[in-house]
Amino acid sequence: MDKQRPNPISEGFTVALIYVAVAGVIFAVANIWQAGGWNNFYPRADIAGMLGGLMGRLVLYGSFLTGVIGYRYASNVTKNIFLDWRFWVAFVIIGVIPSRPGLGWVWVSLIYWFRENRRQSRLLPS
Repeated sequence: MDKQRPNPISEGFTVALIYVAVAGVIFAVANIWQAGGWNNFYPRADIAGMLGGLMGRLVLYGSFLTGVIGYRYASNVTKNIFLDWRFWVAFVIIGVIPSRPGLGWVWVSLIYWFRENRRQSRLLPS
């Protein structure tokens, strides 16, 4: 593997973890606000269900993104992830899951695209 490229597994799960952390905070704050404050939210909250759902998304997105990144590295693909057919195959597969996590997949891919662009700009000579 190229020394300049990160490990696909660590990259996939790092990006998924960033998404899950941000989405979890936004989800919790929105639910607390909707309930009218922490005192109204906490007795009715299904915190275990919320954390389980977030961990499920972490595993789902991390696994799929690891596969897409691994195939991109193996094929030496350098174009934008949204122009890559591997991204769209994963999007279609994720789209048939009943909970419809397709929008999250797009956000995870945007985070990966941003990190990849930053990494490539650091590697270019000034």
